Amino acid sequence: MKKIIWFTNSHEHRNHLLKYGLMQLDQKKKIKFVERDNSSLLDYQVSSTINEHVHRHTSFLIYINGNKTKKILLDSEDSFVHLCPLIKDVDIYFCAAYNTNFHLEKKFVDIYEWQSEEDVIEYRKKSQDLILNFGEHFYKIRKFIPIGPNLSQPISRSLLQQKKLNVIDKVFKIFLKQRFWKSELEMFESRYQYMLKLRSQNLIYDVVLYDTLWGGWARHRYSLHVKLKDLCNRFKIHSVLKWDETAATSEFKKEQFPIISNPIQENYEEMLASSRLGVFATGFHWGWRNIMTLSLLFGIPIYMDKPILEPYFDFNEFQIYNNNDGWDALESYINQIDSDIWIKTKQHNQSVYDKYMTPEKVAEYFINTLDT
Repeated sequence: MKKIIWFTNSHEHRNHLLKYGLMQLDQKKKIKFVERDNSSLLDYQVSSTINEHVHRHTSFLIYINGNKTKKILLDSEDSFVHLCPLIKDVDIYFCAAYNTNFHLEKKFVDIYEWQSEEDVIEYRKKSQDLILNFGEHFYKIRKFIPIGPNLSQPISRSLLQQKKLNVIDKVFKIFLKQRFWKSELEMFESRYQYMLKLRSQNLIYDVVLYDTLWGGWARHRYSLHVKLKDLCNRFKIHSVLKWDETAATSEFKKEQFPIISNPIQENYEEMLASSRLGVFATGFHWGWRNIMTLSLLFGIPIYMDKPILEPYFDFNEFQIYNNNDGWDALESYINQIDSDIWIKTKQHNQSVYDKYMTPEKVAEYFINTLDT
């Protein structure tokens, strides 16, 4: 039977969707899924580089199929410029920020119309360095999915139940050198069912956005929130833009923030799922936070900078409005999305999500890719 060994680390939450899916395949006896602590790498013939690596949005796995073994890295970092040096040490490298220009053609990405050369000059230099130092390993890179939602959600258990789980986990670690992942599976299932439940939220708000002024292209994100504040008297808009120290080198000052149209006082995810339009500016380094992926799961209409990431499926199958300027079309999209369009868009986007991005679908793509 095909076997996946997942070496868990403390910064892998962006990869939960795949992890959950692999657990589901194990439950159906399609694969054998084993979870071990990252410290267990000492038991395997891996390089010292892999063994000593401090993970950030990455996970290391080993795939065993008969007499074939493959070393795998999952990279759910924000951007292609965060290429992990472990690409030299693995056989296959799944990248959430895959871009054909960079990873296949080994050239710089197409920038947005609102970006100047000054905006991207450091990224251009970084890209050249990465291609020079790691370009010969780019053939290992495979497309993945947009950054997955965090599936960590504590489950209420009695003291006796928790003690029992602790004992079982300890036994697994001592005698099998494995983690007892069934309790983690239970947590993933609970969190995922909650997210799916939010698909049935009623339409209440126009736009809901809790945001941070990252240092990357702060002016663009700032202009979005100024626009939201200008429109909040005519629409049900709840938005907050808070300060982040990475923006200290920008033209803005900490004292100018937060910028608030109307406060977000209830559960952010529930409010977002009840929104007429999800609005997102490209993140730091062209990255997309998992709140965008969560909006894809909800199915709500989305207005965003066109992603440069390319998942394993055609992202354009989702019905999404692309921003090409300074958010000038925002008001017109709010006005044109009536309740009928909202419902139809949700139905369409949910079907696309379920076609490609359910945990089990992601896991099946992952396994199939390893077998080709």
